[in-house]
Amino acid sequence: MKENRFTPIEKIGRSGLLERITSRFNRHDEGLVYGIGDDAAVLDHQKKEGHLLLSSEIYNEGVDFDLVYTPPEHLGYKVVSMAVSDILAMNGTPEFIMMNLALTNKISVEMIESFYLGVEKACNDYNLKLVGGDLGAAQSAVSISVSVHGRAEK
Repeated sequence: MKENRFTPIEKIGRSGLLERITSRFNRHDEGLVYGIGDDAAVLDHQKKEGHLLLSSEIYNEGVDFDLVYTPPEHLGYKVVSMAVSDILAMNGTPEFIMMNLALTNKISVEMIESFYLGVEKACNDYNLKLVGGDLGAAQSAVSISVSVHGRAEK
């Protein structure tokens, strides 16, 4: 039987949590000069043509999802898919995402790792790169915002 673990985020700290998240994703790649791990991503789009597409979404616990019924991995995949759908609806190709999380103290390190496993799977399925975001605290409910950057032909 799988042991349920709950490591409070304060046990590894914000820096430790960021290291666990960023280690899953490439910091340098095609079109990406410098990605996840800093306050801003550096993108290189001089070689690409077409229109730039930007979209963002916000998801709030108790309104858009319920952690009692939604496994964190599924939630990670879902929020990426929903954000990407706006770029696809504009006949575009999503390229990069940024994700911001406001977390309560009921969220464990293991839950965040599971959430980002879902994010990673979605990024692989949509050929996306997670290039950054922010982590913050929330008092009573988790909030997630996702920004997507893409391209469409002129």
